[in-house]
Amino acid sequence: MSDVLFCGVEGGGTHSVVVLFNGHGECLSYVHGPASNYWIGMDEVRNRIIKMVEEVKQLAGVEPDTEIKCICMSLSGGESASSNEEFKAGFKDTNLAEEYMVCSDTRGPIAAVNESGGVVLIAGTGSNALLQNPDGSTVRCGGWGHILGDEGSAYGITHMAIKIYFDYIDGLQDAPNGYSTDVLWSTIQNFFKVKSRAEILPHIYKNFEKNKFTGLCKFLAENAKKGDPLCCWVFVQAGKALAQHLLAIYKGASEELLNHKGGLAVVCVGSVWKSWELLKPGFLEQISSSACKPKEFSLLTLADDCTAAKGAAYLASNHVGFSMPKDYASNYSVFHHYKAA
Repeated sequence: MSDVLFCGVEGGGTHSVVVLFNGHGECLSYVHGPASNYWIGMDEVRNRIIKMVEEVKQLAGVEPDTEIKCICMSLSGGESASSNEEFKAGFKDTNLAEEYMVCSDTRGPIAAVNESGGVVLIAGTGSNALLQNPDGSTVRCGGWGHILGDEGSAYGITHMAIKIYFDYIDGLQDAPNGYSTDVLWSTIQNFFKVKSRAEILPHIYKNFEKNKFTGLCKFLAENAKKGDPLCCWVFVQAGKALAQHLLAIYKGASEELLNHKGGLAVVCVGSVWKSWELLKPGFLEQISSSACKPKEFSLLTLADDCTAAKGAAYLASNHVGFSMPKDYASNYSVFHHYKAA
């Protein structure tokens, strides 16, 4: 079994991770690389993945021409079955693997923590949520990109903060609770290196790059941690938005998932979750005020930034019916447990 190879790809809107496993369930190597959301362009993303797979084989000491049994690509933007098939078809002449599987970036994190299913709630560059039941049925919410969605994500937080300031200066809307916008505006100016609102517009319309635009979120979080009321308010709203995602899909969970130890397992993925203490007040307020309040759930964080890719490698072995050992317990920890009174 040790000479059978499986590869997992976690492709995000900002960066990607590729891992290589043998048939004994041992991780041989991993590499980090650029974004691989295939709306960047299928050919470009395919080339990026090929290069990363070649790198991970080299690091593992695997001969370059060794064919991998199956590669699972769990990609941001991979929600459309027809688009996934089109993307997968482009690998047919590469001899990179015997089999390929393409799915949404929501699938890898769930597969890493529980073979039966669960929820993944993504709050990174964008936002997305998926519930997967033991019978394979799914319920999804979000994942529609920054024009139609991304609430609670780094993009959603950045967009909300800038819109608050623009609307306040335009006289359209007072700042929430009458909070001062001084710290917010200074942070926006420093991040974009601008003096006026008009100078921000090229970053939004002409030269928009989502992963760069959302970089402002980190500095807004720093302001909130220092106690700026307006930035704190923005993160409370983001927490509410993420709770709404969970509430939207919770009602579709099977009894088996709901009766799991700790309740429904919710895997929280993305850099925005690093600001949980800022999100927490809004998140819990939204949960507690819901008419269909959840009974119990646990919020999980993955062990490291390779874990979602490990989940994709697990999916790769399952895809070809290979029984590869999987160490679920070491792949996550619980950072918040909720149980209704």
